[in-house]
Amino acid sequence: MASKKQQKRRDKSLRHGLGRHSFEYVSVDEEGNEIVQEQPDKPARSSAKGGKGKAPARGRRAPKAPQPPSLKRLGKRGALFLPVILLLTLSQKNVSIDARIMQAVLFAVVFVAIMWLSDSLIFRMWTKRQAKEKAAGRPGSAGKD
Repeated sequence: MASKKQQKRRDKSLRHGLGRHSFEYVSVDEEGNEIVQEQPDKPARSSAKGGKGKAPARGRRAPKAPQPPSLKRLGKRGALFLPVILLLTLSQKNVSIDARIMQAVLFAVVFVAIMWLSDSLIFRMWTKRQAKEKAAGRPGSAGKD
């Protein structure tokens, strides 16, 4: 809550037309006199520029639609984490090299499987939610494909 001093300041600025973004355009002529000019009109925003239209009713932006799980994306993620997994498993000293390599491969396979399951779960949940919204006839769900 604003203090009394802040409330008085706000009331004074609103009373005198000095709102948050309100200011005058002034130019100076040859004699040094200030001439108050009209404010230039703000250009109207076109809906074609944004392409999205209205924001969702809740005030939050629409969540990004998840992509279906693919082997290409999964391979890229696995390639990112495979060197880390190899470094961690190969840094063990008391285990033979064969056991370390097998452990790295096992960790990589489990990691990729978990990524695949999480991607497919997220995508399935999203498609079910979209189907429910379309069946319920909610206005915001029609253009989100």
